[in-house]
Amino acid sequence: ARNRILAGNRELLSGNLARLSGFFKEFEDLFDWYTPGGGCVLFPRYKGRGSADTFCRALVEKSGVLLLPPSVFRSELLPTPEDRFRIGFGRKNIEEGLDAFRKHLLQGY
Repeated sequence: ARNRILAGNRELLSGNLARLSGFFKEFEDLFDWYTPGGGCVLFPRYKGRGSADTFCRALVEKSGVLLLPPSVFRSELLPTPEDRFRIGFGRKNIEEGLDAFRKHLLQGY
């Protein structure tokens, strides 16, 4: 079953990455991002007004969309960029989250 499970996961991640690509193209003025070399986590840069922490807090409080702001992760190896957040894309219902995220941004966040 290993190969079937891995194939299904790869298909899910590939589809979600395509959805995220479209989303971030729609909001190029607010975010920079790159396609990861592997895994299921993105580390986009927030270019909007205010801090990434404030943006992430408002997003979860107003829209229920949880992104991990820079204040919740640290590295012993390198400084943590304060303008980046983490977003996982290994979920089956990512479109729901992106719709709520989009609505939040279009309402002037």
